[in-house]
Amino acid sequence: APRHCFDAWAAMVRDGGAARLAADVESARAEARAATANAERARSDAEAARSDAEAARGDAAVARRDAEAARGEALRRGEAAEAAAAEAARQGALVADAEAKAQALEAELRRLREDGDATGEATTE
Repeated sequence: APRHCFDAWAAMVRDGGAARLAADVESARAEARAATANAERARSDAEAARSDAEAARGDAAVARRDAEAARGEALRRGEAAEAAAAEAARQGALVADAEAKAQALEAELRRLREDGDATGEATTE
């Protein structure tokens, strides 16, 4: 009977050990599946990040081209503003010259009127 008990006990230990081993193997497989799924998600995330970076590089290139175009336009407008300021200064000088001539002509006209009035007074006396 002791041998039979020992054999039964050994079979139980063996079966329990096999069950534990099978459970450990299944647990390891589940962990491997989870690790594989995590790695796949990480690869997918990395690909999405690469795609986002590529799009950002494209956006930056467009922004650089737009900035260059805006700088060029600002330079053209600045040159146009300088030309307009120079023309305004030239026109202002012409106006000042015309006003000076008008004042000189008005002074000459007053002098002629005064001379005419003086001459008229002299002839009526």
